[in-house]
Amino acid sequence: MLGFNKILADLGTDTILLADLGLHPLWEDLEDERIETSSGCLSVLHRSGRHCDTSRALEIISQEFAGFPNLFDLSCPPMDCPVFGEFAFMLIAPSSLQRESKQELAKSRSALPKSKDPVVTEQFMQESKLEPQKESDFVAPAVIDPLAWGDVEPPARRWVVEGWIPSGHVTGLYGPPGNGKSLLAQTLLTACAVGRPWLGMNTTPMKVFGLFCEDETEELWRRQWSINKHYDCTNYDLENMLLTSLHGLPSMLMDFGENGLDGTDLYSWLLSQVRQFGAQLVVVDTAAATFGGDENNRAQVTKYLNEILAHLATEIDGAVVLCAHPSKSSAYSGSTAWDASFRSRLNLSRYPIDDDDEQPDLELTSLRILEKQKANYSGIGDRLVLEWNDGCFRVQGQSEDTVDRIGRQARHRQVDQVFLTALDSLIAQNRNVSHAPHAANYAPKAMRRHSAAKGVSKAELTAAMERLLEQGTILANQTVGRRPNRTPLHGLARSQDEAK
Repeated sequence: MLGFNKILADLGTDTILLADLGLHPLWEDLEDERIETSSGCLSVLHRSGRHCDTSRALEIISQEFAGFPNLFDLSCPPMDCPVFGEFAFMLIAPSSLQRESKQELAKSRSALPKSKDPVVTEQFMQESKLEPQKESDFVAPAVIDPLAWGDVEPPARRWVVEGWIPSGHVTGLYGPPGNGKSLLAQTLLTACAVGRPWLGMNTTPMKVFGLFCEDETEELWRRQWSINKHYDCTNYDLENMLLTSLHGLPSMLMDFGENGLDGTDLYSWLLSQVRQFGAQLVVVDTAAATFGGDENNRAQVTKYLNEILAHLATEIDGAVVLCAHPSKSSAYSGSTAWDASFRSRLNLSRYPIDDDDEQPDLELTSLRILEKQKANYSGIGDRLVLEWNDGCFRVQGQSEDTVDRIGRQARHRQVDQVFLTALDSLIAQNRNVSHAPHAANYAPKAMRRHSAAKGVSKAELTAAMERLLEQGTILANQTVGRRPNRTPLHGLARSQDEAK
């Protein structure tokens, strides 16, 4: 091991202030080396006032003391290094010296040695007569260095439903039994799967997965049939959605047994399914069926929401919606950890009816109120009055025709543009497509494999083709290219007016 005099000579300095490591046996013989201890950060002071080579100091100090486990006792934890790591970042020149620019400091941080050489570590363990640290399941979190962000603007926040359901987090959907939470959640899954609005609000098209614990398969089927009629789609359009029913089956996602708190085999299965499918929205219905712990135990609730559901949201780079029942006296049941862990919490309740009214208006009994009661990333207090009709919810005051017309027209314009983009691309490749359903090069079928048509069903492309033909935007049997023998290729193409 190098003596401190040599280190000081290499650094061009004669004084080093260290965080208090006086309990370590190797520090005892350093008093005559002009080593001082203090409770402050590790600093390098330059003897003659010249600028100290900080990067060289980092290199020497980190190499020299990379084997001392006591360095873990410092207030600044290590990042990726087994022992030293982030401690080297504590080298700070005093204010009287010229500091490196922020850009140079960020570069020097990223270039720090991060060796995990077991031979070096074991050597220092033996020299210092310290016991090796025992292995543990602890996974050190990443340390965020704001300098690495520089002047780059952060990415925009992503939403499943803007202002209501953020991506990357867990949203709670609360409501008393029988109010329609499961129906509302399955409607949300369908809206995202087919790229349609949910309760009049735009959604982000994505693959979705629904875990339903209280409804049997036939009930999910019946409910989906009504939702499909609302969105004017069929089950063949639901290629981006998967559902599962755990009715009558074990449904716990976390084990609260004698071995501690761990994800169950069901959770491992769920994680595998959504990863394989590529789902970015998962609905878990309900908390009561999947939690299984003590709802008043803050530690258990926090672990379930953070290490199971929030972990699931992180793994799929998407969102999780958890359906839950409130208590009789508050908006949620159990520990306040439930509310604290949600980034967004929605509540579905029945429309208030006068208790003295023995025969309330039947129209009022079909109304629900969806309220945004918590939102970390948007305003709260937004309310929607929903009307149950023909097996589905819609916003009151917007008739089915109005909601469908607005959503359908926006979707039609989007799919029409996808069709035209794919058509232009195919023609540029000298590939012709036909409007004839039984042709081998039937346009909707050929376009399904095009990157521009991701998330668009064959039925939607077929409808777009018919609309564009009817409008005269595209024409059939046009010359779109030539074969190698110079004979013409015929197929769909933009009209001359549209091409201009």
